[in-house]
Order: sequence, then C-alpha cells, then structure tokens
Amino acid sequence: MQSSIVRREYIRHNQKHVAYLQQYYSQYTIDELAAQLQLPAAKLKALARRAGIRKRAPNKQKTLISSTSTAVA
Repeated sequence: MQSSIVRREYIRHNQKHVAYLQQYYSQYTIDELAAQLQLPAAKLKALARRAGIRKRAPNKQKTLISSTSTAVA
C-alpha cells in the first residue's frame, strides 16, 4: 500500500519535469535544463526519451547549388 503512494508521487513529480521539458527542450540544452531543475542531466535525458520528446533540429540554411553544375540524366 505504501509503495503505491510513493509510486504515485514519483509519477506526479516526473510529470512536472516532463511538462517542463516539452515546453523548453527545443530552446535549451539538457545541461541548462538540468541546472534549472536541479536534476542530473542523465535523468532528464531518460525522462525525455521515455516521454518521446525529441529535440527539434534548427532550421538549416539551404546551400545554393551553383548554376554551372548540372545533373546528367
């Protein structure tokens, strides 16, 4: 009985961290977020992985193809 209460508190506590991750994961590094939450970075990475949160890739600048190169069909 006691373990189920502890488990529920653990899940609720992690849900707060997951909500925080979902909001800020694409803007900050894991180390910065871990410092803000006062958690180990490894725990935060594991939480993000389990929650399915992926870091969005920054918009890459498209490289210009020179007009002299042509594709041979």
